[in-house]
Amino acid sequence: MKRTCLFLLMLPALCTAEKNPTVPFELVRKIDGIFAVGQRGRVAVPDDVFGQARNFPNDLRIVGDDRTPWPFFLHQPQENPYVEIAATETLNRTWMGGEGNRLEFDLVVPERGGEIPVHNQLELVTSGSGFIRRVEIFPVDPSAPAGRLAEGYLIDFDREPRVRNRTIRYPNSDVARLRIRIHADAQTTRDVFDLLSATLHFRSGTPAERETVAAAALEVPPREAVEGVETHLFDLGETGRPVEYLTFDAATPSYVRAVSIHGRDTDLEPWRRVGGGEIHALEGDTENTVKFHARERFLKVQVFHHDDPPLALNAITFEAVPRYLVFEAASAGGGGLYFRAWDVAAPRHDLKDRIGTADLAALPVYPVLATAPNEAAKTQPWRKYAKLLGGGAVGAVSLLVLWIIVRMLKQQKAGME
Repeated sequence: MKRTCLFLLMLPALCTAEKNPTVPFELVRKIDGIFAVGQRGRVAVPDDVFGQARNFPNDLRIVGDDRTPWPFFLHQPQENPYVEIAATETLNRTWMGGEGNRLEFDLVVPERGGEIPVHNQLELVTSGSGFIRRVEIFPVDPSAPAGRLAEGYLIDFDREPRVRNRTIRYPNSDVARLRIRIHADAQTTRDVFDLLSATLHFRSGTPAERETVAAAALEVPPREAVEGVETHLFDLGETGRPVEYLTFDAATPSYVRAVSIHGRDTDLEPWRRVGGGEIHALEGDTENTVKFHARERFLKVQVFHHDDPPLALNAITFEAVPRYLVFEAASAGGGGLYFRAWDVAAPRHDLKDRIGTADLAALPVYPVLATAPNEAAKTQPWRKYAKLLGGGAVGAVSLLVLWIIVRMLKQQKAGME
């Protein structure tokens, strides 16, 4: 009964708090700018907002200094997709023996809409395993510049974890016919293989937008050491901060390595694999970035060298596609990004329907100031316990009703006797 009374006494305070939409949020980062009504912009989501938000992004708000809520939505730039060039025709496939053991063939690119589609990547699948095969690509077109269009390597190591590369990249080209040479592995006395598939792709020349993610290197304890593996540990500083790219700056001039990435939030948790891939540098063909996806605070990066010398690394860099909060000022003046709340529902705004995707990249990005406590939240420090108190009140009322029913039944039974 006392809990019920306490909750009822708190109702006026709750109603008063709702007049200030910032009260539920413990932290705030002011947006560095003064805005006119209807002015639009973007804010890159800071690291601590990922980590401190209780239910990202539902418990975020952008509110003007006059307590007017501003409409906003979360936007993540998308990566450029691959476009497959369909129905590519393979001609003149020939195995050429002798000193230059290689498989040679021509690839004819079909027209699309009366034009040869632009291409810049060739994906090759060949038979066998345990090889490094050099690939050369030449244009078969009198109008094209003479010489080789591209050189790369097909890689397939059958030891664990698997190392594999099937993609050869080259500058944008609209050549209608390509000559492909796949050389046998020079380290194998007899590397005879066949072509299983050849697919052309085009990827937009504009790379996906990325931002550097701060990561502090940690000391690797002996229990994490594995023979034949370089192990690196990192602390991203916040739980929930997305990271998607890992780039190696290696001093070793020539290498092929498998990479495995694991993550966890605390030392008491087991490591969870969050991604992996292969990196290599072979006579000018370099791939030193591994794409993955993690939101854990701690990351373990394993580079497998097996019987080879460990990879000499200058640096390891983490990157992510930035997340933006796109907003529209609903009042004149300044505003702030409020976060870390315990009992708020997802906001509902129609701004996303009123702004075109093509216009997002042109919106200015405004910095945010340092994180500070939200003074309005201090007026109701019990706010984080509102759900618990509400549940307790409902339970108390239920018990009270049950007690009244039992009393009534007992009185009714006594009257009948």
